[in-house]
Amino acid sequence: MNQLSVKQRYERIIDMINQNVTDYPKKRKTIRILTDFLLEKIRYKTKMSDYIQYEYYKKPNYLRREFIDENRREIIHRIMNDPKDCELFNNKAEFNRVFTKYLGRDWFDTQNDTFENFRLFVEKHKKFFVKPAEGWFGIGAGICNVEDDSSLDQVWRELQEKKALLEECITQHHELSEFNPTSVNTLRIVTVLCPDNNVKIMTADLRLGRKGKVADNFHHNGIASLIDVDTGIIYTMGIDKNRRRYILHPDSKKQIIGFCIPFWKQIKETVREAALIIPTVRYVGWDIALGENGEVMIVEGNCMADPDVTQMPDGKGKWPMYVPILKAVEKSRGGKSK
Repeated sequence: MNQLSVKQRYERIIDMINQNVTDYPKKRKTIRILTDFLLEKIRYKTKMSDYIQYEYYKKPNYLRREFIDENRREIIHRIMNDPKDCELFNNKAEFNRVFTKYLGRDWFDTQNDTFENFRLFVEKHKKFFVKPAEGWFGIGAGICNVEDDSSLDQVWRELQEKKALLEECITQHHELSEFNPTSVNTLRIVTVLCPDNNVKIMTADLRLGRKGKVADNFHHNGIASLIDVDTGIIYTMGIDKNRRRYILHPDSKKQIIGFCIPFWKQIKETVREAALIIPTVRYVGWDIALGENGEVMIVEGNCMADPDVTQMPDGKGKWPMYVPILKAVEKSRGGKSK
């Protein structure tokens, strides 16, 4: 793969500044931000994506240092998680096998099952959700609707080629469906397993899809807002990846801030229980759906959970929350935190 030349890198950075920074005084905006970013890059190895999404150009140095950037996410992952055991989280079929108890829905692995069993699955679920066995940000996921059994052979071959994992479609709780009925609107709850085996919920978000979209993913034009861990009440406006903020969902007009997540106590109990299953993977972002009757369903777990969805809604860095826990984990192993 060809590396970008210095000129190409410069032009890309300038384009990112001009396209993404619209709320900064125009006078010498580009050169000021470019200079500030280069100093930040030299001193702290900050990526441009972090610099822009966390609006470093508005913040003094001491506030910038409170954010979990890409480098600090790697530190959390390295200290908290065993790389070998993380493979279970990266492989969606293997994850489903281990966490079957918490899924609350049927699923089918095209790589390790037969056509006959696939036919039986389709008889029960004419419409089902398809996702690749490995992947992030909802890429490659979608709904398959098999109306004509005569095409079943072809569908089977195509799904096998994609190494697809099939899941029963989730009928979500009506209060969440009211935000956007075309996507399953999930919660992202980040847990850490402390050295004393206490599971601490670090942050929780509500993620909402947009009209016509199947995925609610933040990287697919979704909207995220923070949930108060104690009460289950949303306390920030919604925000999308382009940093547009919403009091109401832009399509349904249902109010986001102040909404109380149904069955919040049961949701917390579920993620705390699930976080103990693989104790060598201490840092996990759980994607949770809520069924129509309040069933708590784990959609998947992410051992490299992106911190953007937990830091952009309130514009506050979450690194100080992790420092004492990282030190405690390192101390329990006889090491030192970095």
